[in-house]
Amino acid sequence: MVRSRLDELIIVDDDPGVAKLARRVCEAAGFLVSIAHDLQTGLELLSPPPTIVIVDMHLGEENGVELIRQAAALEPVPAIIAISGSGAPALYDAIEAGADRFLEKPFPMNHLRDTVEQLWAERQRPAQLV
Repeated sequence: MVRSRLDELIIVDDDPGVAKLARRVCEAAGFLVSIAHDLQTGLELLSPPPTIVIVDMHLGEENGVELIRQAAALEPVPAIIAISGSGAPALYDAIEAGADRFLEKPFPMNHLRDTVEQLWAERQRPAQLV
């Protein structure tokens, strides 16, 4: 799929290794990628709203739920992917806060790519009348 400069994606993860690998995968898929390693920088990157947000649920001493809540309140609302190695409690918190998808660490990078591609494609479809 061909992407435009408007297809910005942010990755918020305190693990530089995970963030770097995720950046490579997302850039190869055609996204303009920005990275934050802490909650405050991640919040700053939400303006203007990106197309997709990937956020780790545990950012050192901080929690990714606040970033998910603020991203979900944006207009237009970005697609939100939460990632965590903490299992079900983090999953419930992420979905309740507004995440569209949840990936459990460790995950194969091709799974991240596929999830990003799927969410991007869903956002491209015109709204259907019910």
